Amino acid sequence: VLTMYQSGGQQKVLCLNAANGKTTWDTPISPEYENDQGNGSRATPTIDGDSVYVYGGEGMLAALALADGKIRWQHDVPKELGVKPAEYGMACSPLVVGDLVVVQVGGPGATAVAYDKASGKLLWKSGSDSAGYSSPIVAKLGGREQVVVFSGKSAMGLAPKDGRQLWRYPYT
Repeated sequence: VLTMYQSGGQQKVLCLNAANGKTTWDTPISPEYENDQGNGSRATPTIDGDSVYVYGGEGMLAALALADGKIRWQHDVPKELGVKPAEYGMACSPLVVGDLVVVQVGGPGATAVAYDKASGKLLWKSGSDSAGYSSPIVAKLGGREQVVVFSGKSAMGLAPKDGRQLWRYPYT
């Protein structure tokens, strides 16, 4: 069982044994996140094979080993892309689609971004909407697999391979 929590000035990823509730590992990933709308992480971990992907409240994206919680790679996504975290905090759970990990960021050229799930290398950025407070999904629409993002200004479909916008439906 995996979750995120905040304690002792840090955001942490906690792995519990489902059979007995004992802690298997407990890994800090970033400083605590404080916000006038609530403190701590807003997203749940994503498990894919032997890896766990997490996205902290301030936008720290990390890949950890499922077996022992060792950090394989991590990125302070908003800082690296030159955008501010969303007003409420970064609230999407990472989406794993094929070899990608996709999260919402928000801002010019980076509504959604994709990283290589093994290396953590940034592969693509797409859109210029503010971040929404939902997780991206993968869906087959019109016979085509796509990443669907509900941003702060639109719903959009993106090509998983390169992030190319396939469609966008703006809303107020």
